This record gives sequence, structure tokens and C-alpha cells, in this order.
Amino acid sequence: SNNRMLLSLRSGIDSEVAWALDRLCRLCQNEQFMLIAIPGLTDALFEWPEWYINEGHRQYTQEVNFFALPKDKERKRRHAIESLFILRNAAMHEANARELAAYPKIPALILRTLHDLQWESDANTEFLLYVMEVLQSIASTVVLPSPDTPARSSPVGPLQQIAGFSSNKSLIMAALTTLTTLYSNPANTNQL
Repeated sequence: SNNRMLLSLRSGIDSEVAWALDRLCRLCQNEQFMLIAIPGLTDALFEWPEWYINEGHRQYTQEVNFFALPKDKERKRRHAIESLFILRNAAMHEANARELAAYPKIPALILRTLHDLQWESDANTEFLLYVMEVLQSIASTVVLPSPDTPARSSPVGPLQQIAGFSSNKSLIMAALTTLTTLYSNPANTNQL
């Protein structure tokens, strides 16, 4: 069944992807769920969030009515959010958090999400929340770049913007918690 889930995710067939994500959403609640146990799963789970951050989010900011999206667009968005949900739940367990902290695509996904997504848009709220919660899980391994590096190389600026200017309480709380967790890392205390 593990191979079937992975093949279903990779197939691109909506019903198969939905089945695999639904099954993984249930499995990732279990403490024994390990990303490393299914080789290739982390890569497969990153495909939909990467699609959303590269091109998908633009489709939702251009739509006139977010609640009346075409089914195919909404299905792809759902796949991206469910994939992040699985990664976020998995990251709550230390072994999976270590796996994600070492995963080479995670820094780019986090930085692009925080810098490129419009946090004022309701369409992006859930995606942003899950990314911030993944960042919270791996924050003990994240060393912030020095303040004189380009702004896009650090998650701090967007997190401060969200915490300071958002009207969404969930985003504010997630941003503040993420900043606290990042600055709790002894390697980052010099930036306080």
C-alpha cells in the first residue's frame, strides 16, 4: 500500500492523488508515521506545494470570486494544502522534523512562501499557516543569515510584517510563535 500511495501521488490523476493524500492525512496523525519509511514520499509531497508557490497562487489572486473557482483549479490548490498538512503533521515528530530540516527544498519553499504569497489574501491563509508550522518544527536547526544579507534570504521580515499588520489572528499567532521559536535557537540570539 505504501508503493501504491507513492505511485498515486506521482500519477497526476486527480482521483488517485486525492486518494493518496486522504490516506496520508490519516496516517500522518500516528506517531509511528515516518517520512523516511517510504522512499520518495517527501519529494512527492513537495510537488504540489511547489506548484502552488511557483504558479498556482497567481491564479487565485486573479480570480474575481475565490468561492466560485473552477473545480480543476480548486482541486490542485487542495492537493497543495493537503500535502503541506501532511508535512506539517509529520514534522511534529522529532525524526520527521530532522528529515525535513535536512531536506534541500525546504528553505526555498519556506522563503518563497513567506516572501511571494500575499498574506492578506484568504486564499493563501491555510498554506501560510502550514508553512509557518513546518518552520516552527525545524527552527532549532535554522540559523538566520546576518541582518546585512538580502532581505529575501531571511524569513524574519515577512513574519514581522504578518505579525504587525495582519488582521487574521491565526496568522498573527503563527508568525509570533515562529519568530519566538527562531530566536530561541541559541545561534540566532545575537540578532535579537
